[in-house]
Amino acid sequence: MTSRYLKKVGVTLVTAVLAAGTALPAAAHAPSRGITVRVESVAGSGCPTPASATVTPHLGEQGFTIAYQQFAAVASPQTSKFCNLVVRAKIDGGLHIGLRKVTYRGTADLVNANASFVFEAKYHWLGQPTIYQPAYTKAGPFEGDWEVSHTLKEVHWGPCQPEAQFDILQNLKARGGAPGASDVVVQTTDAGYAAVYEWVTERCV
Repeated sequence: MTSRYLKKVGVTLVTAVLAAGTALPAAAHAPSRGITVRVESVAGSGCPTPASATVTPHLGEQGFTIAYQQFAAVASPQTSKFCNLVVRAKIDGGLHIGLRKVTYRGTADLVNANASFVFEAKYHWLGQPTIYQPAYTKAGPFEGDWEVSHTLKEVHWGPCQPEAQFDILQNLKARGGAPGASDVVVQTTDAGYAAVYEWVTERCV
């Protein structure tokens, strides 16, 4: 956590993190190959510049990691920040990609019962139905790690096309104490805190 925030009286610090859950066993789906990903656009109060988010493909092409640089919200008494990402995947070999499970992890320092945060997310492949992550709420006093998982009832498949667009929208609502008395800061600047999505693949038919 950032010490310059913790030194302030009545400060509430929340670090919002995303991480994907495990994919289905390899035997259930074809191994992925020939897949590249990149961030096509970044927008929102939580990621205001193109440099606010970067994407790194996983070894073995089993997903990608998104690192955030400016996802911060200061609440006095309440602030909402959002980050909207468009990720483009190029796919070879007649495959399509499916998302199975997403787990959100983070750390929080909620100094009193008046401090809390709500994290929400939704995502979809372009042209496919939107998947809504159930809202996660944490109230103070609390200090430590938090984690919540979203297991999809069915694999969320992208289109059978050479390119697929994946849209991600995240929203964080932070609430402090009395007006002007406390802040809530949300950051993912640490390399260990990022958005990690893992997928499964299947041949198009």
